[in-house]
Amino acid sequence: DSHIGTYSNHPLVFDTNSGERMRILSSGGITFNGDTATANALDDYEEGTFVATFSGSTSTTTGYYTKIGQLVQIIIYGQSLNVTSTTSAVVGGLPFTVSQKWTVIAVSHNTYTSAAIENGYANFTNTTISLNLQNSTSTASTLVGSNQYIMLSGTYITT
Repeated sequence: DSHIGTYSNHPLVFDTNSGERMRILSSGGITFNGDTATANALDDYEEGTFVATFSGSTSTTTGYYTKIGQLVQIIIYGQSLNVTSTTSAVVGGLPFTVSQKWTVIAVSHNTYTSAAIENGYANFTNTTISLNLQNSTSTASTLVGSNQYIMLSGTYITT
């Protein structure tokens, strides 16, 4: 037995014999298991692509993201990058502005920078990632050359 509420300007409620399972709030968003708080409602979900840019290079690549509420998961594989100048290693073009400080981004494979790196961080109030030198807070430098690559992923908070 289940029932569905269908009144305008009221939530749409999905019940089972065990109680409420899901609620679509009239103000927007979905809550679960009897929670009625607007602040806890899942009110945004999207998947998509973005154009990732790389400092010191005119090369770009397609990045992928999933956004659930304020949480953004990104994956970037920059391959065949033509790096023409030495500069601070920054990846740009994130799909949403970073709103939480010190969000770590993990780096897997890399020839884009001139030194070993394991991670970077998504820059607060920006749409960029700074790539850090290993065991340091300093930003790595780009490595000039053709066919450079970098694989990275991470999760950050947006508004």
